[in-house]
Amino acid sequence: MIENDGNEDLDVQELELHICTKEDFTNFYPPSKGTVDKFEILKNEESMYCINQEDANGDPIDLNIWGKNEVEHHRRLDISFMPCKPVFTTDESIPCRISENTAEAYIAKLLEIK
Repeated sequence: MIENDGNEDLDVQELELHICTKEDFTNFYPPSKGTVDKFEILKNEESMYCINQEDANGDPIDLNIWGKNEVEHHRRLDISFMPCKPVFTTDESIPCRISENTAEAYIAKLLEIK
């Protein structure tokens, strides 16, 4: 979540995601008739992600979005899809891992997955 006082963007909360569960799907609006088949495919392939109720720090998520536009005080949700968030670890079972804790290794991994 991003807040802006009219001059500067501030990252106020980093959202965490999980693969949507059966319980999550009970809160979805029904898909339109033309998208039911695609919806079911994505659901069955576990290809949809839902926002966790708490952020990375364990604080409740505040999804309130407000403000008129980008030049006035506002709060918005920015979504950036990264197929991989490189993690420094020696655990080979972790996807998208880097074996060196350096900016170069991080950037190289991001470039590798393009």
